[in-house]
Amino acid sequence: MKKFWAVWAIFLTASLMGPAHADQLDDDLQTVWEVLWDQRGTPRRLTRWKPGNEPIRYRVFGLEAESHKKDIRRALDATTVATGLSFTDVSGNADAAQSAQLDFEIFKDIPNEPSFACLVMPVRFDGWNFTKVSVQMRARDVWGCSHHEAMHAMGIPGHPSGKTVLSYFRYRQDQLSDLDRVMLKAWYSPEMEEGASPFKAVSVLASHVAKAHSAGRDAAELDNRAKLFLQSTVQSMENFAQGKGEVPTIVRRSGLASESHIRNARNEITFMLGTAYSLGEIVTRDYSAATQWYVRAAEAGHEGAQFAAGMAYFYGAGVPVDKARGYRWLVKSATGQKPFIKDKLAEIEKTLPEAELQQLRQDLNKP
Repeated sequence: MKKFWAVWAIFLTASLMGPAHADQLDDDLQTVWEVLWDQRGTPRRLTRWKPGNEPIRYRVFGLEAESHKKDIRRALDATTVATGLSFTDVSGNADAAQSAQLDFEIFKDIPNEPSFACLVMPVRFDGWNFTKVSVQMRARDVWGCSHHEAMHAMGIPGHPSGKTVLSYFRYRQDQLSDLDRVMLKAWYSPEMEEGASPFKAVSVLASHVAKAHSAGRDAAELDNRAKLFLQSTVQSMENFAQGKGEVPTIVRRSGLASESHIRNARNEITFMLGTAYSLGEIVTRDYSAATQWYVRAAEAGHEGAQFAAGMAYFYGAGVPVDKARGYRWLVKSATGQKPFIKDKLAEIEKTLPEAELQQLRQDLNKP
């Protein structure tokens, strides 16, 4: 499993923190956008534990495990009010290795990553929901890592610049901030859809942030500022997707984002803009614009965008029906690694008259 959330990477200078904002609301809105990007500069869809009544089974093991249980439990409990999740320690159970859903393993130094104080690795999923997550920590850093990693273990990936325990520049390590609790509440709220795109997720997060600032302030004015922020975010991401302007600060902040990661981030955002326009996330629904973004990402090799562009042309979503062009993109997308795309293509082919299918296959060889 590819490791994609690591903590305590390179501590950068304060000059990378980005421009100052008008007030705390602006800072918090920027933070909840940044939190959706992993440390290598890739925007992530929402992942989390499935909300429910069953407690999450966790175990603590490894070097001096008993002495660290209190700090880990305190961090987990700090997330409970906001998420509605509960936890039960199964460390002492004979079947703990099999039954635990959340592992905390303590080392003198983390294997293969000796410079890291701690890191999180999702191990198994059911759809977009975690079924197994592994947390690794250096023994000497458990106290400073527990709350940070508890946030990651709940699904929140990024290391933003604001007042959050997730920041590389965090001002507190031993407790969650008010903003952390707002983010967790939004992350596990009913309006946050499973697998939400970053644009959908940031709209929910921004709404919760605006409400958190509402005491003694004009709610309509706060909502308007949140909407303006979202519109500005979409515009900046459209520029990013088209290679205009500067690379977003959040992409550069960790020091781990290579040029290949930046290209990947650009392609992911391009595809997600297509999704935003297709579903009406933040922007007004526009199938024509969605297809344009899908095609741009498809031409850059994005498998999901190739499938989306194929479906758009095959069925005429915002563009005239062009089954030959649509089928070409669908076949291209099915050469990738996603089984559901192969299954969907096979399903579409079964609905076509044999003569039409044979013609589409012949057209694949045309320029």
